[in-house]
Amino acid sequence: MIENSAITESAEQTPIKKKRGRKPNPNKKNYYFCAEHEKAFVDYLNAKDKDVKDMIFNTKLLPAFTKMTESIIRRYNLYPPDEGFQETFDDTISFLMTKVEKFDPESGYKAYSYCGTVCKNYLLHKRIEYSKELERASSY
Repeated sequence: MIENSAITESAEQTPIKKKRGRKPNPNKKNYYFCAEHEKAFVDYLNAKDKDVKDMIFNTKLLPAFTKMTESIIRRYNLYPPDEGFQETFDDTISFLMTKVEKFDPESGYKAYSYCGTVCKNYLLHKRIEYSKELERASSY
């Protein structure tokens, strides 16, 4: 009996080490394409009025597309050496907007994965075309 009380007293006396570093904020969402953006994407596709589409795009979709495209370009290092980052970024966003209308919400796929795949494939295609052009134009 004495042993058990000695163990509990020693356990109570040892301080618990706290983790170092910044603590995550439980109220802050860190997602750049969540369910809210998925719904806005479907609303954008279903909207008939150009003003409504512009409003949805500028308020909800553009910030999400911006973050997604920047992340893809930087993560996979997919910009051609002859272009600047901003030029590649603008070109990718404009290409993505031409392909947005082809997305089918009833297909069962997420809009996020569709848009990310379109951006990545476009950037890979640009990189391959740059390499081919470099090979063709190389001096002997």
